Amino acid sequence: MKKNILSYSIPLFTFLVILLLASCTKEVERLPFQADELFSAEEKAVLAKKLNVEKFNYIRNVTKEEQYKVFLGRVLFYDNQLSADKSVSCESCHKQELAFSDNVAFSRGASGNHTERNSIALASFSSFEGHYGGGEPTDVAANSFFWDGRADKISAQLSETFANPNEMGMKLHELGDRVGSLDYAKVLYDKAFPGQNLTSQNIINAIAAFVNQIESAHAPFDNGLQHQFKVEERFAEFSDAENNGKQLFLNNCASCHGFSLSESFRLKFGNNDHLASNGLDIEYEDNGLGRHTSLVEDNGIFKIPGIRNIALTGPYMHDGRFETLEEVVDFYSENIQAHPNLSEKLKDEDGKPIRMNFNETEKAELVAFLGTLTGTSHMTDINLSTPFN
Repeated sequence: MKKNILSYSIPLFTFLVILLLASCTKEVERLPFQADELFSAEEKAVLAKKLNVEKFNYIRNVTKEEQYKVFLGRVLFYDNQLSADKSVSCESCHKQELAFSDNVAFSRGASGNHTERNSIALASFSSFEGHYGGGEPTDVAANSFFWDGRADKISAQLSETFANPNEMGMKLHELGDRVGSLDYAKVLYDKAFPGQNLTSQNIINAIAAFVNQIESAHAPFDNGLQHQFKVEERFAEFSDAENNGKQLFLNNCASCHGFSLSESFRLKFGNNDHLASNGLDIEYEDNGLGRHTSLVEDNGIFKIPGIRNIALTGPYMHDGRFETLEEVVDFYSENIQAHPNLSEKLKDEDGKPIRMNFNETEKAELVAFLGTLTGTSHMTDINLSTPFN
């Protein structure tokens, strides 16, 4: 029987479309750039004096031009030269192996000073850029930076951090000259911002471009959720303790902290608050948001941090008062204080602080579940590591 030509042309067309899509995908998911493709021999020679040029790999699905901005931001993130006395960098408070947090209550800043609050982990969400919307202000409550939420975008946060004498201690108008004095940074700046003057805003934008690359979405929790799809059901990959802890988290913690874990949690529990008082004290030495606004109704209110990689990011709370997760669980179990601005989610039907009253087994199970939120991608990603020799 003679076949119509369309019976051949349609499969052929389908094959060509598939082939075209495959070639496009291959281009998007291309292998890392070679250093020779990124830099001239002269540029490589300058960079190689301080940097491991071979570490400058292709980053996700951004253009080659955007790569240079991320490369520059990465160098500046790890570079002590951008602090007043050239002693600390962004990385000093945000260490890659600790989910970009610090392991002390108050980090060391420039000139031997110390930060006033605990370092917030940058890898406390599955995607920094995804959670903060790329750092541009959209929803101030959701995208606020600092423990008191006073900055509404990452560029404002970075500007304050540079200028803070307890952190970087740099005058913003001096940033351009400092970067311009570093031959390796100047090469990258000219690649990232061709034909543009050295400005503090461009420098801050480059660091923001790097920080927006931070992701952590490959924890045991993600693996379990991928196979089970429903957070309420027991994960086959989890131990009994981890599954029991997950249920305790769902019942007691997810209404405040679920937003940082997955879309499933967000959809289940609706919109979450992102600033709240958790009743650490009756009276605070540091009033958090109230210290910024001078409003009594804002006293004791702080940012609700993401809890991905939480097992790596102790000590905990804005002042680092709790060394371990066990101490944190103990606090929420029995010791929430009746602060006037205590979150309604932490009150019982009589308006008093709730008492979760976990027994010792339940406490251990909850800590076991929190351990399943630790990923490895952010710790092993070469594109997030120090580029210095």
